[in-house]
This record gives sequence, C-alpha cells and structure tokens, in this order.
Amino acid sequence: SDEIEPGQIVGEWSDWLTISYNRSVDFRESGALPESRVVDLQFREFITDPIPVVRRAYDHFNLEWLPATEERMRAYLDANPSDRDGAHRHSLEGTGADLETERAKVERYQKYFDVPSEKPAA
Repeated sequence: SDEIEPGQIVGEWSDWLTISYNRSVDFRESGALPESRVVDLQFREFITDPIPVVRRAYDHFNLEWLPATEERMRAYLDANPSDRDGAHRHSLEGTGADLETERAKVERYQKYFDVPSEKPAA
C-alpha cells in the first residue's frame, strides 16, 4: 500500500490477536493438549538468557542436551549480540489505541500464561 493508516492496522491486529490469544487459552483449558506435549516459556526470559530457557524445553521433552548444542548456541549468541538486546520496542503512540483498553483485551491470556505487562515505552 502507498498509504499506511496505523490506527486501522492496530485495530485489525488487536482484534485478530485477541481472538487468537483467547482461543489458545480455551484450547489449553480444554485439556485436549496433554501437558507433556507443550512447554510454556517466557519470551522476556528467552531474550535475556536464552540458553537456560532452551534447556528447559529440552528437559521437558526429554531431549538429550549435548555439550555441542550449547557450544553452538553460545557461538551464535557471541556472534550476534544485538539479537538479545531487546531494543526493538512497539508503541501505541500515534495509533489512537488506548494502552489500558488493549491490555484489558489480553488480560485472560496474561493471567493464564503468567505474562507480565511491559512498561510503556518512554
């Protein structure tokens, strides 16, 4: 598109994501997915210190954690430090969307998966 309407994009994505988040909670609460088949990981933890987070996934699924696996991960992280700085931030500023309204839409998801609210961008 030659014209971008942030408010329209935010509104559409907000609706789609709200539906998706609620469906994910519905599905998990239904019991249709055995706990042994899923592991919940916090993105912020992954960005801050990815190796222990990936290790938890390996442990949960009884996958063998090889020293070479960790060595390759550390080599990648050392070669790509900007991937972990968490500097990419989104903001609702200028979109017409209200932060508290948007947070209320995802409250159920946040509670179920224990996802903390991020502080608004300064």
